[in-house]
Amino acid sequence: MILTVCLNPTLQRTLILESLKISEVNRCSNYRLDASGKGVNVTRVLVQLGFKAIHLTHGDGVFLPLFKNLLEKDNIEAKIVSSGSEIRFCTTIISLKERTVTELVEEAKPVLSSTEEYIINQFNELIKSTEALVISGTKAPGYSKRLFPFMVSEAKKRKILTVLDIRGEDLILSLNERPDIIKPNFIEFVHTFFTEEKISNNENFKTPEIEDKVKKKMLEIFKRFGTRTVLSSGSDSVLFCENSEIYSIMPRQVEVINTIGCGDALTAGITARLLQNKNLSDAVMYGIDCSACNAACIRPGVIRP
Repeated sequence: MILTVCLNPTLQRTLILESLKISEVNRCSNYRLDASGKGVNVTRVLVQLGFKAIHLTHGDGVFLPLFKNLLEKDNIEAKIVSSGSEIRFCTTIISLKERTVTELVEEAKPVLSSTEEYIINQFNELIKSTEALVISGTKAPGYSKRLFPFMVSEAKKRKILTVLDIRGEDLILSLNERPDIIKPNFIEFVHTFFTEEKISNNENFKTPEIEDKVKKKMLEIFKRFGTRTVLSSGSDSVLFCENSEIYSIMPRQVEVINTIGCGDALTAGITARLLQNKNLSDAVMYGIDCSACNAACIRPGVIRP
């Protein structure tokens, strides 16, 4: 069983427009609503790949029954603890003519102080029968900075494959517990480890100087913690570290419809392949194929419609 953790659940609206007209009324007849958040997306892809996965998160409020119903429709098993915080909405606007994907993100509301204890209790039970742990995304306000490092530590004590798609202080503190794989995207990695760099949030942004610094940091992380880094960068190459070397693989070119969830599909594919005792190079290539399948779909976090 694979345990996925994401403490920032989302209801994801996806609107498909022929053309997005700024400062005008845009009417839409092609739209959908999905349970989402990075952890849900990872879980949905793992289920579609044929793996048993359980998702651990929090939730409360009037939209919680809807969230649960959407999870059930996707055959996603979830443990949801009470948090006192409404589940947020995020909105994706796909413009077919401009070939753009615009994301509107609602920030999460704080959880109650009791939520962390409930999460830890559920985690401690679930980790006993887990083969792999995947932690994705940012935490909602109200959780302590010790939570993710604790989860990684407990997984590593049990020699469980541990994959992190997190960033910032959560990632830096969790590295001390020696996770197997870290998979932020390129820009998140730079923002985490090179705070002096003033760079765009465009995932395709790279310069030779920054890329050289990133590769050196990837090798430093491997040497110090034994942790291998995988960095996605939109349609640009995926960098990864294996056996003290840095490798690069270009994503498969597809007609992109929706980029939301592509990184999560990559995470799911890598985790699935590593559980099948494949090497990281094979796992990354498989993950890239999963990501390409996601990009060609309207739904976020899928490898098939």
